[in-house]
Amino acid sequence: MASRLSKVNDIQTVNAAERQSRQALLTRSDRPLILHALIDENALRRRADDGPEMAYLERIAGGETVDNADDVAVLSAVWDDVAASAPSPSASAAIIRRVKEEITEHG
Repeated sequence: MASRLSKVNDIQTVNAAERQSRQALLTRSDRPLILHALIDENALRRRADDGPEMAYLERIAGGETVDNADDVAVLSAVWDDVAASAPSPSASAAIIRRVKEEITEHG
């Protein structure tokens, strides 16, 4: 169990560093990237307190449904970590507005 938790922590550390690196691209002063997000309505309607029985991993070339309980638990732990470190909705909106203004000003 301890080695599994260590592996999860290692994965979370690497993923957090990668996310921070990608986020920096959105706010860099020279040609920041533009974020486009499509959110499925079901994702908006799903209750956050429902315990997941499966997870869906989506990537540019397709996706994968994960239904192994251990894998879902790891993915849920990673998701919880990301959600806990995310800015509040109002802070997120402020970031988006600031980036939009910077893009508009700098073309």
